[in-house]
Amino acid sequence: MSRSIIHGAVDLHVPGRIVYGQSAGSALRDEMSRYGADAALIVTTPSLADHAYLAGIKAALGPAVRGVFSGMTAHTPESAVLACAAQARDVGARILIAVGGGSAIDGIKIVRLCLDEGYTTPEHLAAWRAGPTAQNPHRTPVLTVPTTLSGAEFSGIAGVLDSSKGIKNVHHHPMLLPEVVILDPEATATAPDWLVLSSGIRAVDHCVETILSVAANPYADAAALHGLKLLVDGLPKLRAGEAGPAERLDLQFAMWLAMTGPSIGVPMGASHAIGRALGGTYGIPHGRTSCIMLPAVLGWNAATDAARQDRLRSLFPDTSRSLSDCVRALVDGLGEPSRLRQVNIAKTDLDRAVAPAWQMLQVKSVSGNARPITSEAEVRDLLDLAW
Repeated sequence: MSRSIIHGAVDLHVPGRIVYGQSAGSALRDEMSRYGADAALIVTTPSLADHAYLAGIKAALGPAVRGVFSGMTAHTPESAVLACAAQARDVGARILIAVGGGSAIDGIKIVRLCLDEGYTTPEHLAAWRAGPTAQNPHRTPVLTVPTTLSGAEFSGIAGVLDSSKGIKNVHHHPMLLPEVVILDPEATATAPDWLVLSSGIRAVDHCVETILSVAANPYADAAALHGLKLLVDGLPKLRAGEAGPAERLDLQFAMWLAMTGPSIGVPMGASHAIGRALGGTYGIPHGRTSCIMLPAVLGWNAATDAARQDRLRSLFPDTSRSLSDCVRALVDGLGEPSRLRQVNIAKTDLDRAVAPAWQMLQVKSVSGNARPITSEAEVRDLLDLAW
């Protein structure tokens, strides 16, 4: 008996240029020359403000660096985005450069939006989220140098925190994609080990939820399968101190492959959706939300998609385990938390995350969970599994 055919459509929204395996300073200098831009604002995080790596980039670019905004803190507060845009206007920036992890890169996407569209207030951003449009055809180029494996630079999605409400607002549009991604393996040595390792599990999450999505497709599957293999092999080496520049670059390639699904519109599952809510509610870094939620969601979904989960178990060392247990063992082996209680969340406080998680599950980009989640009570069940 023949199988029924699958159907769908794919829109290829990806960064226009990816430069890999060379130092960020020289690559940025070349890219700025390509754009004919001589006035850059660098956007980064407080931890990198005085780092020798950033100093090297500034030295390579010289007077073309008109300023550095180093206040893009965790979860990308809306206030920081608006302050950064104001600084970019003040210094006359004609090109934006992000050096950092997901917070800096998500932030620079919205800073560019503010510059191009003249946005200066939270109300402007709220109105754009309600009906995203691009009025200004002259876009400010965005160049990115990722220091973690979160993959934000490959996505037209940006999460920005409304600190007053503890809610992560999601902006989603192809115009948010950076023009250039520079994969310098030395950049990953600037971030704390826990951040690179946990963001590596974020990349694992992208791979797994791409393949298990209700809207999976063979193009994204192929990239995600190879990306997952590189991650399962490479992250333990990084943890053991056995990863040199070539191994770190392999992990960056894995992160790039892992982002294929999200970047072409394959909807992610409940790990991503609930993880976003955990970030806004409790301030848990995104990488660690994947460390915690992915094993729980896989366990929850197993009754529905066991056959598809079985495809992935062969990539892990102990194929006798469930996929949920394989992922949890990988997380535990990296020294990262795999339970909510390990990040000091009390079981009695779980109800606080239910409503925002339920709200996030309605977002199209995270609507691909294999097993339908039909109520807030089921959200609480999932949080209990993760605790």
